Amino acid sequence: MQDFIMGSGYYNILATVLLVMNFERTRPMQDSCSKCPAGTFCEKNKDHICIACPSNSFSSTSGQRACDICRQCEGVFRTKKMCSPTSNAECECISGFHCLGERCTMCEQDCEQGQELTKEGCKDCCFGTFNDQKHGTCRPWTNCSLDGKFVLVNGTKERDVLCGPASSDFFPRTTSATIPAPARDPGPTSQILIVFLALMSAAVLFLVFFLALRFSIVKHSRKKLLYLFKRRVRDVVKTVRKVSRATHGVASSVTVAQYPNRAVDIGVSCVHSCLSPDHVRGLA
Repeated sequence: MQDFIMGSGYYNILATVLLVMNFERTRPMQDSCSKCPAGTFCEKNKDHICIACPSNSFSSTSGQRACDICRQCEGVFRTKKMCSPTSNAECECISGFHCLGERCTMCEQDCEQGQELTKEGCKDCCFGTFNDQKHGTCRPWTNCSLDGKFVLVNGTKERDVLCGPASSDFFPRTTSATIPAPARDPGPTSQILIVFLALMSAAVLFLVFFLALRFSIVKHSRKKLLYLFKRRVRDVVKTVRKVSRATHGVASSVTVAQYPNRAVDIGVSCVHSCLSPDHVRGLA
């Protein structure tokens, strides 16, 4: 057991010596590469010459063994700063997108105020939340009661609530708020009056319609009665002429022919004397 421990100690000492010798051998090479400034790299040969970085590459620190490839701003990225021999290119997002991360490694779609970006796209903030920026997520409204305050202005999906002290503390005591009188309920009386006026209007319209209809019927009846009466008079005149011819002979016929108007007057007089009012109404 003791021999094993001594052997292990020997190997440890040997490994330490070899490590020191290797460090001393490589230190001149490290010292020579450290002299290469940013924008160059140290070539891997015995001379350790500093060579300028080629196009589309850079070295931001001294002593680099190789230059780094410049970043390409493509797709949703656009160039904010061009690549140089000592610094990498800087990118930014195109219009309608915003950067994620310190170095703008990703672009995220912009949304309108009052919205947030989800897997399905831009969605409106739910009730009780808001977002006053074009990026980020919807945040809940401030709970004014936790600080012993009251809500002065209600929140929206674009703005947070505005908290403040109670109205008695916020406004001077010398001023008094004017409280509007409550609106009066119309009550049953007003409703009954409205119904009564509606019924009266309907009754007036019905009465006007009835009178117009009655007047039309009476006017039509009078025209019909007058027509029947004239027709009856003609029949009576014809009858009178026939009777005159039969009773008075040729002389009477000549008289009637010479004085036709007088014959008509005789017939009308006969009608007025012979026809009763009931008979006239029956003709209608």
